[in-house]
Amino acid sequence: MWLSVASCADPPNVPPGLSENVKDKPVGVEILGEKVVLFRDGNGTIHCINDVCPHRGAPLHQGWVAEVAGHDCVVCPYHGWAFDTEGVLRDVPAAETSEAWPHKPLVDSYPVKAKVGANFPEEQGRACDIETAPVLATHVGSR
Repeated sequence: MWLSVASCADPPNVPPGLSENVKDKPVGVEILGEKVVLFRDGNGTIHCINDVCPHRGAPLHQGWVAEVAGHDCVVCPYHGWAFDTEGVLRDVPAAETSEAWPHKPLVDSYPVKAKVGANFPEEQGRACDIETAPVLATHVGSR
């Protein structure tokens, strides 16, 4: 099932954090009670991953977007853990070597489609007609 969470344009009835302001800073939204973070990669494509760092539970939307080891990542504001567009852990600044942490997805990621002026992350394992998808997101905040 696809759920609309952010407008691609900037209509007057959309909160600023949900509009085209999803650019260089992560934006947190809540979809059906689940907190996710939207961010753009270096090509301008919007990505969506869970909005919680598994290390200490910090909200990733309060962090920043950076290129880390050749990957576009959201960086946790607490200890700097960096997660790529697939939720894979790409950096742990306190670790002596990169072998010290798992190189696998630690946070869920969701595919995003832009359609009819909105961005739609897909709910895992479910699909529906994107034209009839309801708008079910709440703005959480941005840095």
